[in-house]
Parts: sequence; structure tokens; C-alpha cells
Amino acid sequence: IETVDLNADSSLEFRRTLEKSGKRYQIKKMIAEGGFGRIFLAKDLVRTADAPAKLTLTPDRTEIASDFHDLCYFRVTPLDRNGVVCETAENLVKFSVEGPGEIVNELKRFGV
Repeated sequence: IETVDLNADSSLEFRRTLEKSGKRYQIKKMIAEGGFGRIFLAKDLVRTADAPAKLTLTPDRTEIASDFHDLCYFRVTPLDRNGVVCETAENLVKFSVEGPGEIVNELKRFGV
């Protein structure tokens, strides 16, 4: 790739006006396009998350044995209202189980 163009979600003039007034500006969306000359070969979009609005739970498997010796780990992912992952969310989440299962361990951060 020879060139990369970066496009923020607002105009450069708008951001300069905010900077002159001393206000902070947070980019919500950044698009990068790359290629050779006017031929674009790659495009990527990155979004900044808003406040957490919902959680997704993703199990590490789709089936478990019913003998009370099998475990299933869940990854809990906070998302904003647009479905963007909130990487820095630190909200307290409480878990409960209904039925014959039980919570064995609660980890503060995934992978700990």
C-alpha cells in the first residue's frame, strides 16, 4: 500500500474551532483507506464507544455434561447502544443462576 487517507467524523475546521475555544473533542469514528494512487485496496472503520448500555454473554462451549463436573466459562462484554465494545468499562456486574447450576468463580477481568 502506497498511501493511506484518514477521515475523522467531523470536519477539520470544526475541530480547530473547538481547540481554539479550549474544549476537548473526542473522535467517534475514524476511517482509514489505503491503496496505490486512486485505487483503494483496503478500508477500515474504528468507532469510539459511548457509555455502556448492554452486556453480551459468550459461552466457551455450546454443550456441557449434566453430571455437575463440567464447567462453562462465559465472557461478558459491555457494549454501547450502537454495539461498539466499551473497552474501558468498569461497571459492577452481579450474576445469579436459576435452576440446578451454580456460580463457581467470578473473575474481575477476563483471563485473570
